Amino acid sequence: MLPLQLNETETLLTEKNNNLAETTDRLNNTLHALQTKEREFEECKTRISGYNCFRVTNSTHWDILYTASFYNQVITEELLEILDNSWEKLEHFKGSTLTESFIEFFKKYFHDGLPKCG
Repeated sequence: MLPLQLNETETLLTEKNNNLAETTDRLNNTLHALQTKEREFEECKTRISGYNCFRVTNSTHWDILYTASFYNQVITEELLEILDNSWEKLEHFKGSTLTESFIEFFKKYFHDGLPKCG
């Protein structure tokens, strides 16, 4: 009777070891996939860090002016139409170029009491 129980225990142990090996393989594959995605994410962050677009921290609704659609563009009727109607202040500056100092001025003095995002 003892050799039969020992044999059954050995079989169960082998099955558990096989299950453990499969789980370890799946975890290793998941870890590898995660590390790959982390590298891709870091590469994306590096690629976009040189662009003068929305700033990740301390941003306001004025940061839209840093996007390629607006930054260093001359304010025209068409450009104003793209912006929300609540941006009526910009109409008085038609013909001005949207530079960093221009945008920072608006961010500093015309925040309209809106909370900053980020």
